[in-house]
Amino acid sequence: MVYISSNVNPVNGGKSLTGRYQIYRGTRTGDNWEWQQLTFNSNIDNLRPIVPQHRGSVVSVVWFRGIYNTSIDFKTEIVGILGR
Repeated sequence: MVYISSNVNPVNGGKSLTGRYQIYRGTRTGDNWEWQQLTFNSNIDNLRPIVPQHRGSVVSVVWFRGIYNTSIDFKTEIVGILGR
């Protein structure tokens, strides 16, 4: 399983409707990837998904969203989905 942030839909290669970065979860089966979009129609970017260390099959993912120009010029907040 992998989590990505992209402004291009990995399923069909199309740009996001808002032009913003969204979070996707990818699962590989054989040579194929299946993608599930986790954020939708955001008016701000969703960036840098991180999966915290976990035990068992319960997985959480956190990321930051907001304005990120450079590593010293940003206005973001940490958000996430717990226990997926």
